[in-house]
Amino acid sequence: MQSLDLIKKRIKSIEATRKITNAMKLVATTKIKSQSKSFEAVSIFCHEYYRVFKALILREPNLDFLRLPNKKVQDQDLYILCTSDLGLCGPFNNTICKFLMSKIRPQDKILVFGQKGVSYLKLHRMGDQIIKTMRWDLDANNYYALLPLSYEILSAYATGKYKNIKVVYTEFKSTVSSAPKMWNILPIWPELFGATKEVQVRDWTIFEPSAKDIIKAILPVYVSNLVYGALVESTLCESTSRRFAMEGATKNATELIDTLRIQYNQARQEAITQEINEIVAGATEKK
Repeated sequence: MQSLDLIKKRIKSIEATRKITNAMKLVATTKIKSQSKSFEAVSIFCHEYYRVFKALILREPNLDFLRLPNKKVQDQDLYILCTSDLGLCGPFNNTICKFLMSKIRPQDKILVFGQKGVSYLKLHRMGDQIIKTMRWDLDANNYYALLPLSYEILSAYATGKYKNIKVVYTEFKSTVSSAPKMWNILPIWPELFGATKEVQVRDWTIFEPSAKDIIKAILPVYVSNLVYGALVESTLCESTSRRFAMEGATKNATELIDTLRIQYNQARQEAITQEINEIVAGATEKK
């Protein structure tokens, strides 16, 4: 049995830890509420944006003009990975990184959002595939902040540096469920928008100057929208994962404190019993 002082110290230490985990759970719960509103707003905006893009693709299904002529396309893909900068969010980062590792090839490159993704990839000897790392704050940034990155990605794609541009993120299903997901940003797949279903849009819509020119003009915003939407959704999933991780940690700390208190009471009772026995034994010897 441990000494009373040692058990007391352990209880105080775990109580301090429980206060921290409980505070982090409350912060994550507050963030989930605000991030859910952002996610809803982004979902509505992206839905309408894709609807317009769908109509453009119906008019201009051949998108070969997005690449520069006489440029040889290299056999490598660019993956945009969405992870977190902070830890203590359960299996959130490990799950999305393992998903990426199951898809990527040795010649492919990675653009990473979040330091946890960078650490994971370097730990698994994939650091040489990382071409760029970026930090992201949902409260301080919006999709306009991603436009310079969109132009950079489009330039690399147009010159044939990458065969495909893909974004890997965590899809939000509910507050208790999420899963890794991958979207192909470039080349654009008409099937992604269900372009074969609404053929009537082709006759009802007039584009000026032309669908091709409009696609070229709005393509940077299209790319930044996809990446921004993936980041917003991943951030929401990070908060939900952190909330459940901290809730579990708080619950475990409470159970451990209860166990230690039982041990403390047992040790205290044993000490009292031993003192009583010594007093009784001393009194008997005097007689």
